[in-house]
Amino acid sequence: MKRLFFISGFITLVLILELGFVLGSDRCFQCHSEVSQCRHHNEVCQNNSSCFIKSYVPVNKTEMVYHTGCVEKSECEHMCQQNAASNSTVVMASCKVSCCNEDFCNNIDDYINSATSQQIDTMLASFFVVMTTVKMVF
Repeated sequence: MKRLFFISGFITLVLILELGFVLGSDRCFQCHSEVSQCRHHNEVCQNNSSCFIKSYVPVNKTEMVYHTGCVEKSECEHMCQQNAASNSTVVMASCKVSCCNEDFCNNIDDYINSATSQQIDTMLASFFVVMTTVKMVF
């Protein structure tokens, strides 16, 4: 009986960890959808401007709100410096601070691709562990 209780607790823990990983990576996927808009904005923006992604949590809400737009490159750099000083999220790349340019877009694509493959690997590994444990019990 104790053995069964331990195994069910272990399975629950694995599932909770997986859920946390999925929810955590969801913010990066939201950020990624903004990068698609960012690419569009970069085409529209004039040469002396670049796209940025501004994100913040509104009062009384828990979800992040994103805005994309064009700013002068010097202003974008200034925003990044301010952001580093204030430790608030102004722009996101791989869920970290960065100004949005072509490198930004490529970097976050790489991040999303690696995060997705890591997520699949984690889920397969945990499924294997759970199935092996169940097989040992029964």
